[in-house]
Amino acid sequence: MLGLWAFRFVLWYLLFLMTQPHFRFPILIPLHLGDVLVMGAFGLHVVQSLSSKRPILVLGPATRICLALLGLALATHYFNPNQR
Repeated sequence: MLGLWAFRFVLWYLLFLMTQPHFRFPILIPLHLGDVLVMGAFGLHVVQSLSSKRPILVLGPATRICLALLGLALATHYFNPNQR
């Protein structure tokens, strides 16, 4: 059940990234809703993994793709000439 809620938090985070409501409603900026959603999803995932005695990180195809995309995003952040 917690895994389902963690997945819902991730979906809400993606919806938050696509709609970007903080540009229309600046009052949302100090709330850091994206951070709250990611921390909530990770926390629920860890609790669910520990309660079912499964590993927290399973190195399957989706995890490898996610880590590759995260590495690519980090590289573009640091090597972007507009960041200087």
